[in-house]
Amino acid sequence: MKLFFTTLLALGLSLGLHAQKTVSGTVLSVDGESLIGASILAKGTTAGTVTDIDGKFSLTVPPEVTVLVFSYTGFNSQEVTIGNSTNFDIVLAESVSQLSEIVVTGYGSQIRSTLTGNIAQIDGEEIQNLPVTSTEQAMQGRTAGVFVQAVSGKPGGRINVRVRGSSSISAGNQPLYVVDGVPITSGTFNSGGSGEQNFMADLNPNDIASIEILKDASASAIYGSRAANGVVLITTKQGATGKAKINLNLSYGSSEATRKREFMNAEEFSNFFLQTARGAGRYDWNNQINDWGLPDEDYTLENITAEYVNFVEGRLDRYSGPSDWRTNETNTDWQEEAFRIGESRNADLSLSGGSQKLKYYGSFGYSDQEGILVNNGFERLSARLNLDAQGSDRLNYGMRLAFSRSKNDRVPNDNAFSTPLQLIALSPITPVRNNTGEDFRGFAPGQLFDRPITTYYNGLIEGVNSFQESISFRTLGNVFGEYKIVDGLSFRAEAGVDVANIKQSTFQGRQTTSGEATNGFGRGRWSNVVNYTTKALLLYNKELAGGHNLDFVGGVEFQDSQFENIEVEGQEFPLDELRTLASAADITEGFTD
Repeated sequence: MKLFFTTLLALGLSLGLHAQKTVSGTVLSVDGESLIGASILAKGTTAGTVTDIDGKFSLTVPPEVTVLVFSYTGFNSQEVTIGNSTNFDIVLAESVSQLSEIVVTGYGSQIRSTLTGNIAQIDGEEIQNLPVTSTEQAMQGRTAGVFVQAVSGKPGGRINVRVRGSSSISAGNQPLYVVDGVPITSGTFNSGGSGEQNFMADLNPNDIASIEILKDASASAIYGSRAANGVVLITTKQGATGKAKINLNLSYGSSEATRKREFMNAEEFSNFFLQTARGAGRYDWNNQINDWGLPDEDYTLENITAEYVNFVEGRLDRYSGPSDWRTNETNTDWQEEAFRIGESRNADLSLSGGSQKLKYYGSFGYSDQEGILVNNGFERLSARLNLDAQGSDRLNYGMRLAFSRSKNDRVPNDNAFSTPLQLIALSPITPVRNNTGEDFRGFAPGQLFDRPITTYYNGLIEGVNSFQESISFRTLGNVFGEYKIVDGLSFRAEAGVDVANIKQSTFQGRQTTSGEATNGFGRGRWSNVVNYTTKALLLYNKELAGGHNLDFVGGVEFQDSQFENIEVEGQEFPLDELRTLASAADITEGFTD
């Protein structure tokens, strides 16, 4: 009977193993680039996967599936019959319908089919109304050879963008960002204890008409050493001849943590440690260990076990505070205290139109995103005005002007005990607050300077008794004029500016670990980053016989960047409600650079 059962079990396992098939391989573009995020779908089912950073994939398919479908934005889809093969090297061709598109190439533009450089393009319609806070997030998975990764997952936080991988181990690896011809401040700004702020989050993705990514030397050579890590050209929307068009986009969404871990509840937690105490007593008795220093006449299994149990019960009494762990009065799920349902609200209003003489585009945007971790969020207000005017048959001029205000509510760095997710280290028998419902710390007066009864620091203190925020005011604009000297030859002049004013504030109240010894701690940091750009260009473009084209660009560009920073720290705040540095009795540090 046992042998028969074993045979059936082995047969069942064998059938189960043959019921499914695992296929793997790589997905590349025609020029050999790995396609990151390409979709692989088992045709006729919902089973599918996407490629990793190296273009590789692995997928387990049901036995009835005979065809795999490979697809990627901007490329022709391809269907492949599985047959007896388990490994596939797929090459996707770029969609022919895109070859006639106009592509921005730096100081000019070309028809895609005439390009010799490697340029990837993202149309603004592809990223319209995406639930993202920055342009880099909108680029994710839409271009071959471009890797986009959120470093921390915090709204408005740092995003890594790598064009053709990392090119430096000591310098920066971020590409150069150019918005309407103006190289802008990008990357992240260290906010002095409040995390890192992403400069690109100041730009409203819904104002973007197209994104071009210059990926090779021939395409990005015009920007010199600044283009060592690639160039991202961002073109904002313009008005068109015709009646005024009003566009209103409203969106709302929510997000929540999935696949949460399962932890012991209060009863399981108490029983586990009490069982461990009894086991420790049994171990000492079996090995004749007397670490408790019991007299010989009292050295019994019962007494040793009682010592361990009394010690554990004392700890449980401490961690449960005013509640009774013996009756499971408190059963706190600290994971639920760290997470929340994050809501996202977006509103965009734009007006565009114009005549042959003047075209305009104006917009106002609002974005508010709450993180799924408590006390973490991002908010942005933005406005933009783009004008294009024709002074005469030979003269065109215009301007691009954008303003934004971004606010980041931060949580402490990931390796700090005050980070919300560190709450999962706390005991389920500990109440979230004390018996008055107002405080997170000691439950009885004189208890070791209100020593917390939690196992470790209660990170929820930070949400009530501290704040870390970063506010950025951004102005981005340029003016330009182009004069047609003769047929095919034009002179173009541009001047642009990118100004970022950043205010970062940190306050730690008396109940926090940072503010406990100093009766409150505060830090203020004010930073100003200014980029100026001017250009003078001669542009020559002439169509020749036989379908050939001669394109020439010559000129000079000047760019200057300035940075100023002021930081002040103070302590000894009279009340936790007074949180500005003006209320600090003792200014402990201050510097400028």
